[in-house]
Amino acid sequence: MTMQKVLAVALFSAGVFATGLTQAATDLGTVAGSIPTTGFAAPAPGSFADSYVFDIATASSFGGSVTNIAIPSLFNISGLTLSLYDSASNLLATWGTTGGSISLAAADDYSFTVSGNATGAMGGIYSFAVSAQPVPEPGEFALMLSGLGLMGYMVRRRKNNAA
Repeated sequence: MTMQKVLAVALFSAGVFATGLTQAATDLGTVAGSIPTTGFAAPAPGSFADSYVFDIATASSFGGSVTNIAIPSLFNISGLTLSLYDSASNLLATWGTTGGSISLAAADDYSFTVSGNATGAMGGIYSFAVSAQPVPEPGEFALMLSGLGLMGYMVRRRKNNAA
């Protein structure tokens, strides 16, 4: 191997293992809409806990999942979980690789932690996806029902006028 190849492999390995070091929480910004916010990380061998913070603009149904991307004997993670917290660090929910959902209030800061034990020779790789779908307000339902009622009234009136 040439010196350049050795240096390239060393830099790549250092970058992969550096993601497992303790660092500040990653800010995902505002999570909203039908397109999920996604990401991935490659922690070094051993226990890890990666933190992410986010906001939501309106009351929402928040859903999330985390996936272990296993490559036999090289990358694997056991006990992979996603834990959701409010701004006061109260635990709201914990999900494994099957994911889950919960209703969240508007205008609050939230965070989640992805944790597990990277058991592969080079650590582990995981990916996550989170989304927040707005919850309809009760007033929106009332407006929709009144509109449907008015349409029904107009159809009935036209039938009576035609007869």
